[in-house]
Amino acid sequence: MAKEFTVYLAGHIREDNADHDIGWRKRAAEFLGKHGIGTRDPLAGKEKEFWSHYTPNEIVQRDLKYLMESNLILACLEDDSTAIGTPAEMAIAHFKMKKPIVFVSESKRLREHYWVEVMCVRSFEKLDDALKYIIEYWAQPDKHKWDPRQSP
Repeated sequence: MAKEFTVYLAGHIREDNADHDIGWRKRAAEFLGKHGIGTRDPLAGKEKEFWSHYTPNEIVQRDLKYLMESNLILACLEDDSTAIGTPAEMAIAHFKMKKPIVFVSESKRLREHYWVEVMCVRSFEKLDDALKYIIEYWAQPDKHKWDPRQSP
């Protein structure tokens, strides 16, 4: 039996914008789930104020576990707000775990940043475009002559 293709949903986790940060992940998980793709969501089942219930080490260790369990990382930094956790996850996923990263941001500055261009297989301005790309390109390898999830 083939292992389920799984996507880690990386992105902002902000107390002042919790509804948005939870909302895009929920929408992505539902959309991907309809296509048989599993997700690892660091906010799934959490209250809006979840960070006050866990230590920073608990949060980071759980997120690293989710990164390892996933085939691909969907990293969304919609705006230019400062983020440290998501870029750290992207660096670990790319350089240490050799996982593909699909990046989403409305910010052209972020999409064209040289670190993003090096670490990510593709960047998109809109989440829906990234989700369609993941389904069509990464989660359906039988459409291609090669499976990008396999090492060359």
